[in-house]
Amino acid sequence: MQALLKTRQRWCTLVALAIVLVGTEASGTTPLFDQFLHQGKLVDLHQAKKGWLDLPWSKEVQTLRTRHCSAIGGPRGKYRIEEERLWLTGLYTCGGDVSLEVAYGKSEPVLADWVTGELLFNTGKTLCIPRSYPGYSIYETKVAVQVSSGVVLSIREESNANRPEVPSVSTSGSTPPPCNELVRNR
Repeated sequence: MQALLKTRQRWCTLVALAIVLVGTEASGTTPLFDQFLHQGKLVDLHQAKKGWLDLPWSKEVQTLRTRHCSAIGGPRGKYRIEEERLWLTGLYTCGGDVSLEVAYGKSEPVLADWVTGELLFNTGKTLCIPRSYPGYSIYETKVAVQVSSGVVLSIREESNANRPEVPSVSTSGSTPPPCNELVRNR
């Protein structure tokens, strides 16, 4: 009889645990992204083909990658454009900023000559916030920077105002509206 009661208690415990787990919304830490200094403000920077920019190898950077961090992607670079060149000005992890002195033994910004391709960032006010991905808002302007071995070849701006996800009715308020959900043909 006691064995039956213990089995029943275990089943009740498992069912209760399953209810708690199923009813809990999963969440996680937002990944770290490269950052770009644009008009005095740091914005997320992405490489169009793979999403992130590589960093030059160093023993110190490898050590930073092995440290525990709840956000994937660290360390990430901080960049700026000056005199038509892309410069790495520092690094950061979820633990804070990392100087170039610590990462590479250099105190001055480093020409990002390892970077080639299209880099993307967003700027302007938030037009809408996707319901399914609240951390990935749509902003007024998308900026594409074409780079070859650290040399900036072109900068192109594109308005996001006419994207189908952006609601046509503007709301007066401090909180941007949710984005329109797009139905995709399968």
